[in-house]
Amino acid sequence: MKYSLSLLNSQLLTWFYQNILNPEVGEALAEVKRKYLAQLPIPSADDSDRESLTSLVTDIIGFKQKRHGLNLDLLDYLGTYEDGPTLGERYQPASGLAESVLTDTVADSEFAKLRVTGAQVERDGDRLRVLAVPYVKPEDAGRGEYETLDPVPAMDFFGLDPAQANLIEAFVPHAVENENAGYSDTAMTTISPLDRLEDLTLPKLADVEGGIERYMDARERAAELDEKIERTDELIDEIVYELYGLTEDEIQIVEEAVDG
Repeated sequence: MKYSLSLLNSQLLTWFYQNILNPEVGEALAEVKRKYLAQLPIPSADDSDRESLTSLVTDIIGFKQKRHGLNLDLLDYLGTYEDGPTLGERYQPASGLAESVLTDTVADSEFAKLRVTGAQVERDGDRLRVLAVPYVKPEDAGRGEYETLDPVPAMDFFGLDPAQANLIEAFVPHAVENENAGYSDTAMTTISPLDRLEDLTLPKLADVEGGIERYMDARERAAELDEKIERTDELIDEIVYELYGLTEDEIQIVEEAVDG
């Protein structure tokens, strides 16, 4: 059973289903009807390959169960807390900020609507950087037609201790995505996206430090499991490609098609 499961979840049979059988466009392989599964080519394999694939499927099931069991809802870790400082009290402008869309208001923007709906955090030595992800509606766009722009460096923080850095890294993307902690994602006639970011209020560190530490630990475990799942998938694909005798060129065609 696990041998067949490894084949059905491989890149190759996913490609075969989507490009050769393709009974219902857009339907995932896991959702296909039994009659279509019967048309998928299942090769014979020696005991060694069967054992390897069975072992890898057992591993990946275990990894996914552990991953599913991790709680990555930040608010569950924070509990109740008092407000701390705003981002505007602590940051240094990132290089090039003044020339970016983040300092535009609706009055002077080239876009009909200007929002920041996402944020990313990067660490580089002593520097922690917050990047904002603009979500814009061009002037000539139709109703509901928005574009997501590349992340724009917005705020740099230097000399933070680990707990302060963890707080910003965990909390700011969550607050921006969910429009909480005093943050609103829409620029106005006299209010820029940067103004909105400056108003974002961090929790008081003493109230959430333990929760943030547990959250970061859980997120690290999730990243480790994601890496193991990805690597195990790759090992399964490598064995399956060998079973079907694919060349390097054929493997490239399959992976480019499936990965999109």
